[in-house]
Amino acid sequence: MNTATIDRSIKIHVSAETLWEKTAEDFGGIDKWIASVADVTFTPSDDGDSLGAERVCVSPFGETHETMVIYDEENLTFAYEIEGLPPIIARGVNNWTITPINDRNSSIEMRLEVEFADMADDDMQAQFQTQIGELLGQAVEELKHYVETGQPHPRKLQAMQS
Repeated sequence: MNTATIDRSIKIHVSAETLWEKTAEDFGGIDKWIASVADVTFTPSDDGDSLGAERVCVSPFGETHETMVIYDEENLTFAYEIEGLPPIIARGVNNWTITPINDRNSSIEMRLEVEFADMADDDMQAQFQTQIGELLGQAVEELKHYVETGQPHPRKLQAMQS
């Protein structure tokens, strides 16, 4: 089975703690800032821990079910497994890492790891990697705008009006 890793990162002018709060701690609030997510249904884990928390994201591409599989506040890292991706994807995990730069600046990296289904030929895999790379690039831009200004990115505002 072929695999791919798509990375996107960006420097953000807020503290790592603030960035953690807006992403990991508010796992169910992704629809506040990402243009491609119209709605989210959030379900905390049974024991109240962040591991196992689930969100269902509704987008123009359909629904994805995302389950928190890593939540490491000490190292500012979290990851979630994604179900509901296109059928050419057998498995997907999105890993987020926040790195403090100083008291008022940090960076975030999104690293999507996918395993392609046997049906996915080379062209399908390349097309998926290009499209998801563009979406992840937009996502980090939209996150940066949201956490720095407190307002959704113009792409999100436009999506909300559609």
